[in-house]
Amino acid sequence: MKLKKVDFWQINLAHSKSAVDTLLSSVCKVQTKPIILIQEPYLYKGKIKLALPNYKIYSSESNSRAAVAIPQHFRSWNVPDLSDRDTATIILEENDNDKYLVVSSYLDIQHTPVVPQMLDKVHSFSDSTKTPIILGMDSNSHSTLWGCDENNKRGEDLEEWILQHNLYVMNKGNVKTFVTKNGSSIIDI
Repeated sequence: MKLKKVDFWQINLAHSKSAVDTLLSSVCKVQTKPIILIQEPYLYKGKIKLALPNYKIYSSESNSRAAVAIPQHFRSWNVPDLSDRDTATIILEENDNDKYLVVSSYLDIQHTPVVPQMLDKVHSFSDSTKTPIILGMDSNSHSTLWGCDENNKRGEDLEEWILQHNLYVMNKGNVKTFVTKNGSSIIDI
């Protein structure tokens, strides 16, 4: 089973309207519209505000910290039982035989364990149905597995979960994905 050429973008919008505007501008400049895995989207009165033309936006509830934006030409649907405030899960159907779980997840730095139960539930569903997973996340953790200079405890825990579940990290290079005046790191996977 192989998904035809599709670009996936992963982005944390940090609840920023200007980040949404930048995303919209970037999407409008590309010919092939990507599937976008979003964390910390801009919210207005608890609802995601993201006006991407010709896209379907999936999230689970008000005050969501995760969403998936899919170009409308794809066959896709929400999976509410595998979604919550911090995880948005959809099924992407390429044809009658090929389906994929597409998941966006925000791992709250304040929560332990590092990997939320919902991601375990998503993986169990994937295993039982033999449906491949495409997962993008703001991990709020550090690991050399995804390009950080060093590991922290959260990163080691997430790294162990990734390896236990035979998942692959597809980050390219070591470009910092979180940058502030106080420092930078690679926390997006």
